[in-house]
Amino acid sequence: MLLAKIFPLALGEMISPVVLSVMLVILSNKKSPLPRAISFLIGMAIAVTVLGIIGLNLNNGIETAKHSNVSFWSNLILGILLLALGIRAIFKKPKEQKRDEEENAKNAQNYGQKHLWRWLILGFALNMVNLSSIVFYFAATKEISTSSANSIQEVLLTIFCGIFFMLPIVFPVIIYAFLPKLAKKILNPIHSAITTYGNYINIVILFSFAFYFLYKSIGLY
Repeated sequence: MLLAKIFPLALGEMISPVVLSVMLVILSNKKSPLPRAISFLIGMAIAVTVLGIIGLNLNNGIETAKHSNVSFWSNLILGILLLALGIRAIFKKPKEQKRDEEENAKNAQNYGQKHLWRWLILGFALNMVNLSSIVFYFAATKEISTSSANSIQEVLLTIFCGIFFMLPIVFPVIIYAFLPKLAKKILNPIHSAITTYGNYINIVILFSFAFYFLYKSIGLY
């Protein structure tokens, strides 16, 4: 039952065209693409670990709080955030999304030409401000921390969600590492599909869980 609740949230974490476009630019660079991609991936892994620890501790703290209205406000705020992101996704034009991707890709193209540690910092920083994925991640950790799962299960389930968070970056790196000649043919259509249809999937998941958490906040769940 718990896995069924967090799986759609984990899928929501994956829909991040901007981060994926940056990774594709890194891999298309002629100079040391794989080391740079791995550095970026390490930075992302650090960010996901930090966010997971914050999410679990924050939500566990809320659940053990003496005042029941703390849980009410956490559900309400999470619901409002998801609702706001859903509304933003509806009104965000495809041209705006494409422009954002191109801008980030251009910045990545000219970033850190010599030092791999800069790509690690970029991977960390970019994912620490990846708001839509973070909200889904925190929502998943909230479901985990409020369940009957023990500490070990909580950690394992958070890692499960963290893997989905990182999958849009891990998958291209694996493809490039083992099938470098076919990487562009495989990854470009995937990127195009996510850019075209990902927003619609995102809207459905955002609104579904926004109403779910708002429903919980008013004590009807």
